[in-house]
Amino acid sequence: MDVTLFTLFSAPVTGYGLGVAAALLLALAASYFYARRTGLAYSAFIRLAVLAIPLCWLMSRLVYVLANCTYYLTTLSNPVLALYFWDGGYSAAGAVMGLILAGFLAEKWNRLPHGSLMDAVAFGLPLGLAVTRALEGGTHLGLGRPISYEWLYFLGVEDGYGDLVHPVYRYETA
Repeated sequence: MDVTLFTLFSAPVTGYGLGVAAALLLALAASYFYARRTGLAYSAFIRLAVLAIPLCWLMSRLVYVLANCTYYLTTLSNPVLALYFWDGGYSAAGAVMGLILAGFLAEKWNRLPHGSLMDAVAFGLPLGLAVTRALEGGTHLGLGRPISYEWLYFLGVEDGYGDLVHPVYRYETA
């Protein structure tokens, strides 16, 4: 899996985690570019960015925990462990929800016309998702079934067991 690069307040920081943070930064940068080109105020973007960082983090963890609630309730028999966000377990879908929620709230806060800041969010979101999916190669996640046909071997990546499998994360990035 992904190796720990360093620890921050006794929480491990991995390359994938830093890459996901960079993906959010790129998504926000693309949103800023779009917002400036369409004449939105700088303050609207700043409010979006300030809301996006904690909401993406919170929503990605919340969606992950809700999707795996039986794991915390039945397997571990300790729902308090769901609060240990430093143990990993985040959802890209939840991060998308957090970014959309941040755009909606920033739009309301700035009293902007409906959809004006959400368009900026929609412009930056695909870039952030593509970077996030591309980074999954280092985590051994996002792998599919073994490749059945020789003419498709050039697509394959090794899965750690010696099999050539479909790199689903690359397909989804494209």
